[in-house]
Amino acid sequence: MGVLAVAAWLATAVAPAYALTSAGKMELLRTYQPVTWFSAAELFTPTNVGAFEGNVRLRWQSAAGTFSTASPGSANPTPEEIANARDTQCQAGLRNPCWLLDESNCNAAGGVAPAVLACYQNAWQAAGPKRVVYGRVFHSRKGWALQYWYFYYDHEFEPQLAAPGSATLTIQHEGDWQSITVVLSPDLSVARDDVVKTRSFFFSSVRISKSRPVMLFVSLVNNEAPIVLMERGP
Repeated sequence: MGVLAVAAWLATAVAPAYALTSAGKMELLRTYQPVTWFSAAELFTPTNVGAFEGNVRLRWQSAAGTFSTASPGSANPTPEEIANARDTQCQAGLRNPCWLLDESNCNAAGGVAPAVLACYQNAWQAAGPKRVVYGRVFHSRKGWALQYWYFYYDHEFEPQLAAPGSATLTIQHEGDWQSITVVLSPDLSVARDDVVKTRSFFFSSVRISKSRPVMLFVSLVNNEAPIVLMERGP
């Protein structure tokens, strides 16, 4: 799939009895890294956060409905400026949301029109993207768990409920995270195929989204790495 990035994603608050070195955690992540299959029609595949981060503007709600890149926002924010953004920098009635982190070159309001999606594809490719999987290892009372996080420059499908029980897939948003969690048996040797889970949330708008049907767990490879179909959607 690509490079495994651990760095700050590694859990550090692990009880001494279950301590693993950084090298041991990396080995677990490599051993059980899912084999991901993508649709031939997929427009975007997982990439590094930096490809998106270098093309964004950081805007804050300076007045009702008005978002500005003026200080404390920025038209070309550094990673530190993005990390330091706080809701308390907006007035009390302007904190939902206070901040927007959005792509500078394209406009998500254009929906899934071919020209809009082409804009995001071109901006993504121009950023010199890398194939990266972000990983995290942690331990709970139920055993070890491995989280694999996949970042997408743009997410072209999002369900919009017109009425209970109905939905249309016509809306896209920028910067999407998807994850796969693999829970291991106590001896760390075999992944439990009944507890492979997926979840997702927005990056740029910092909101929890409803899971979309893009990941389907299939099986284990030699009782190790799970095979996951990364479906493009209907």
